[in-house]
Order: sequence, then structure tokens, then C-alpha cells
Amino acid sequence: MIIKKSTRKIEIEQFNFWYNEERLATFSPAVRKELFAYRRGLKGEAETAFYLDRHFARSADHALIHDLRIQDTPGSYAQFDHVLISRLSKTISIFEVKNFSGRLSKNDYGEWMVWYDGQRRPVDIPNPVEQARRQRVVLHRWLERKKFDGFFPNIGCFVVVPPKCAVDRSKISASEPIFKADNVIREWTDFGGISPIGRLFSTRVNAESLRAIGRSLVRDHEEPETTIFHRLDVLPEEVKQQLHAASVSPEPHSLRPPEKGQADQAPDSDEAQPTSPVQSSLNGADL
Repeated sequence: MIIKKSTRKIEIEQFNFWYNEERLATFSPAVRKELFAYRRGLKGEAETAFYLDRHFARSADHALIHDLRIQDTPGSYAQFDHVLISRLSKTISIFEVKNFSGRLSKNDYGEWMVWYDGQRRPVDIPNPVEQARRQRVVLHRWLERKKFDGFFPNIGCFVVVPPKCAVDRSKISASEPIFKADNVIREWTDFGGISPIGRLFSTRVNAESLRAIGRSLVRDHEEPETTIFHRLDVLPEEVKQQLHAASVSPEPHSLRPPEKGQADQAPDSDEAQPTSPVQSSLNGADL
């Protein structure tokens, strides 16, 4: 079951509508670079959401949550691309998406980098595995606060890269969970899957309790106050006007294109969509 749907497809459509080639040409190279990186990130999350939705959307044994942001300590938040709660294996899986387009590698000192075609030097990046593991700590603390930690003692981390991303595994160990998007379900099965015989002996959280736990997690989701568009000060004027209208009117407002993206959403969601697609498209925009 899907507790919280991904909005990334809609956001990509709205991004392409707002920032056509003519408008992008008016921005500085630095701003264009950040916007293109943001759009790549949206595409990576949308692709991973597609694989997860296709596999888990109609299963009462799993609760799937996309685009989650919860507070850990005052002023400190963790952003989760995808969270999967599995009742039979009593596991929770965190999927952190990294939409690298080059070759991902690590050196002998544990420093991570991406090599891009045509560049003589790599681009240094933060350790993607450690980021996912920090998210695991935040989620474990949340489970403890809610007294759910006994139901789900195992929290797994999966760093997901695009199918076309090259991964140099000569220095990346088998304990560092980096997988391509089209293989991640197979890799997850070793952690959170369960055999038919295992079903007979598993200590089960029933479907109703699973749904309640997922909804509880979504209720603690908090949208960021600012987005990349606000930070770069690149919101189109017509968008600013619609946002202003939405803030002063009791009726929901939406931006084009509204209908097409909605039809692409995965079925059987347990959680209603945000009231305003405008806010849906602007929120969750941290790079």
C-alpha cells in the first residue's frame, strides 16, 4: 500500500512548464547549473518511485512512503526519498537516491567522487552511504519515541543510482549498499523479503497496524519553509501571483499542467494528496 505518494512526476512537468529554454537562457550559468541538477534529482527520485510503486503499491504487507521529511532535534530535519515498512519481515528500508551521471568511485582514504566524461579531474562528493546511515539513526529515534521500535528492529539502507551510472566497485565494499535502480528490488529481497515458509513463523504486524504506523509517520512530515526556487529567487511572476492568490483565497489553486500528472500517480494510496498542487510542487525541493 502507498501511504504517501510521490509528487516528482508532477514537479518535473511543472518545472518544464515554468522553465522553458527561453526562460532558462535569462539566468546566469551558476543558476542554470543548480536548476538542471535539481531537475536531474527529481528524475532520479521519480524513476525509483516507479520501481517501488510497481512492486509494492498493491501489497497489504508493505507500507510505502515517498518524499518524507521529519524533525530529529529542534531545527534539524532528515529528508527521506523513499521509506518502505514491511510487516512480515519486521523491517524498514530507507532508499536514498543519487542521480549521478558519471562513474562513482572511492579511493583508499574513503573519499568519494564522481568522474564525468570529458573531465580530467573527478568531482568530490559527500559519502552517500553515511548520509543514508544518518537517516537510519533519525528514523530509529522516531520509532523509539513512538514505541514502535520493538515492531521493526531492523532498518536497512539502500543508496540508489541510475541504471546507466557506472559504479567502480574496486574500493566500494559489499557492505556499502549502493545499487542501480533497476536492480534495487532484487537486492532489497535479501534484506526484507520473506519466503513462504517464513510467513508461517514470522511474528506479524497486521495490516491495520501497519497502515496506522505508516500514517503516524506521515503525520510528522514537515514541508520545508523555503525551496530552491525561493533561494535562487527564480520563481516566475505568474507563479508568484498564483501562490499569492492561493494564500488569500479559501479555494485551492493549481498550476498548469494539473491533470496529466495526476493520472500518472500510483493507485491505492492510503493518504490524500496535498490540498494545493502548487505547494506540492514547490515543497521538498532541497538539493
